Amino acid sequence: SEAEGLTPEQLHGLLHFLFSYRSVVKLNTLIQDESALQSPLLRLCISFLEIIQDDEFIKLTKTGALPVKIVTELYGKRFIEEMILTTAAKVRTEKDSVSIQLVKIVSQLAGLTKKREGKLSLTAKGVSLMKSPAKLLILLTETYFIKFAWSYFDRYESKQAAQFGAGYTLVLLK
Repeated sequence: SEAEGLTPEQLHGLLHFLFSYRSVVKLNTLIQDESALQSPLLRLCISFLEIIQDDEFIKLTKTGALPVKIVTELYGKRFIEEMILTTAAKVRTEKDSVSIQLVKIVSQLAGLTKKREGKLSLTAKGVSLMKSPAKLLILLTETYFIKFAWSYFDRYESKQAAQFGAGYTLVLLK
């Protein structure tokens, strides 16, 4: 059927108010921590936040990137394998790993970390949510879909191509 049987109002809610009361797609707020921890990206994010917490802050490079030592430690946990076609990529710096860049950016957009004077530290919100993987996964998902610009990692001119219809894509996947 056209638009999978959605009314114009439902389609508008999907396109402009994803996950809100106006959208037919909602996040599962009843997810348990054990289920949330099955997400490799969440586990990478928690490890990232734990490193910051243990060291109090991370001193970023002059270009604002994570130091090689931190990237190596995170990637060494093997939550996510970076691939170039079918070959494992060499990961040394932050720009070598889309998943590490994503965790760093989304954590900041979600208010879990803050950057000040070349140092990355945890916010009170970040410290609090580390103890609740399910709530952290929900926040990261909302932030990824709503605040993060997906075009950051592609080379297409359009800044909204895939992201604009993300809610509708979720309906189609269901």
